[in-house]
Amino acid sequence: VVKTYRAAIVGGRRGVHHARAYQDLENMEVVAICEVDDQRRASAEAELNVTGYADYEQMLEKEQPDIVHAVTMPTVPRHIWVEPAAQAGVGALVIEKPIALKPKEAERLDAAQEKTGLKIVVNHQRRYLPFADKIREFQAEDKLGDVHFVRASTQGEIMDMDTHLMDLVLLAVGDVLPTDV
Repeated sequence: VVKTYRAAIVGGRRGVHHARAYQDLENMEVVAICEVDDQRRASAEAELNVTGYADYEQMLEKEQPDIVHAVTMPTVPRHIWVEPAAQAGVGALVIEKPIALKPKEAERLDAAQEKTGLKIVVNHQRRYLPFADKIREFQAEDKLGDVHFVRASTQGEIMDMDTHLMDLVLLAVGDVLPTDV
């Protein structure tokens, strides 16, 4: 028997697209969406056939999701979702990139995770595309050798596309963090 996980989405703009992806998985059930904008919330409720909430904590209390996926604008600090989710018994929090716009926000996210122990996943989904398997293969077979310098570029917003590029660079070097930038 495959366990079905109850997922709640925060953010009704881009969150609807993420909710549809969850609905395509046999072991996922989208149970609610939280969106402060009345019009977007109503639209998401209708499209996804789920209950919508304007209040995050109320959604957590009533729906008791296993997973919360926060799909909010980068200007919304990610750490605000952690403690309420942990207190409500949520097993994992999926957050969108970037994890923070300022170092202080990243530190707050780290502190909230340390305090609660909640599992937090950053949605860097390109690691799971077929070409990433080739990167892993090169890494496993040590075909890249010792990496001392990386030059990479992408197009688009730095907070959007560049985070994916940096994540793939980290994957290629074995998730070893840089010592110099």
